[in-house]
Amino acid sequence: MSEILVSISCLTYNHAPYIRQCIEGFLMQKTTFPFEILIHDDASTDGTQDIVKEYQKMYPEIIKPLYRSKNLYSQGCRGMNRFNYDRAKGKYIAMCEGDDYWTDPLKLQKQIDFLEENSDFSGCTHACEVEYINENRRKKVRFKGKSEIDFGYYLKKNPFFATASLLFKKEVVENYPEWTRNLFAGDFTLKYMILSKGKIKYFDESMSVYRRGVAGSWSKLKLTQERIDKEYRDDVLSLQKINEMLNYRFTYESIIKSKKLFRTYLSRSIVASRGGEKIKLFLSNILLFRINDYKTLLQGSYKKLNSLIKK
Repeated sequence: MSEILVSISCLTYNHAPYIRQCIEGFLMQKTTFPFEILIHDDASTDGTQDIVKEYQKMYPEIIKPLYRSKNLYSQGCRGMNRFNYDRAKGKYIAMCEGDDYWTDPLKLQKQIDFLEENSDFSGCTHACEVEYINENRRKKVRFKGKSEIDFGYYLKKNPFFATASLLFKKEVVENYPEWTRNLFAGDFTLKYMILSKGKIKYFDESMSVYRRGVAGSWSKLKLTQERIDKEYRDDVLSLQKINEMLNYRFTYESIIKSKKLFRTYLSRSIVASRGGEKIKLFLSNILLFRINDYKTLLQGSYKKLNSLIKK
């Protein structure tokens, strides 16, 4: 048997209503190469593990689960994809959480064909459909910009890439930094890591479904100012650490203008505050306090940064 080329990383927790569709989306992939399905279940209590075991019994060479007896998330553990990264045998890793699913049987083949032929790219993404499970509706989400995205362009445009659309070189997450382990949400950090190794190719084809509103999911969490502040701090930390790794490749100017670090948090905080005096307080906060965070983000390397800006 040929060596595994792609490792699929799937995180599950109480996904019993969705996990069959998720796994079937993996198994329907038509590829010229072998792949493996790595499932990490964080001590589900709704029968998710029983369903995964059914598939494991049918496809023991492909499906490789890791079952937790105690829930790690409730103990403060974050970044649980690393438990799949560490055991991945593939050259590439594809992402899909247990409440999402793939819809195109050629998804993996299309992405791998491109990456194998374009060494300056470290990952791929694609359009998707967002399913609002409590509203019985869907919408297609596309990125109407460049199809070849580098770090600077990503900061400027802040495109939405669903986790289930991502496929990237395993080298991106080898020796994944310790500081990523306690991030509130690691998706944006993963995208930064991918872009630190090369460009991302965007396919304007919908090949997956991202469910919003699933009980216990990130999208279902209450939008509070405390949560937004935590996401913001994590985002700043990620940019700081990755910029250090890249010898301060990204300028203060590019980050201060980033839609990711300003407009996103501005709009989300306005929603959380529900208007009135709280918005004024927030505006004061972001325009004064948070701007200072940007200034300290690159640890005082202003001379170096100014020289980069002038180039």
